Amino acid sequence: LLWRKDSKKIETKTKPKISKSIHKAEFNETININSMSIYDGIKRQYEQNNITCHVIMKTEQGDKLGGIAQLNLSDFITSQEQVSISLKLQKTPDIKARLNLSCLLYTSPSPRDS
Repeated sequence: LLWRKDSKKIETKTKPKISKSIHKAEFNETININSMSIYDGIKRQYEQNNITCHVIMKTEQGDKLGGIAQLNLSDFITSQEQVSISLKLQKTPDIKARLNLSCLLYTSPSPRDS
């Protein structure tokens, strides 16, 4: 998996557990992404703060795009617990493909600190 935020990118370091019988690749990895979200006082909400995940499949013929998913980090700012989400992949050969994530966003200052 390759995560992109503006010009920065983070790649997963671990190899996934592959389950061919249920067509699943599982990564168990913590990724830290530093980002800033802007609060709009008039709208009383955080502006969108998107990151993109590129699912890259390594094959004998080279790397192939398995799909792309967008994640808005601002959706998690007020959450004080780990959140599980399922994102539909775009630009994928498998129309049922999804990226399942568990997210816990730490903010500074954190809503958990008050």
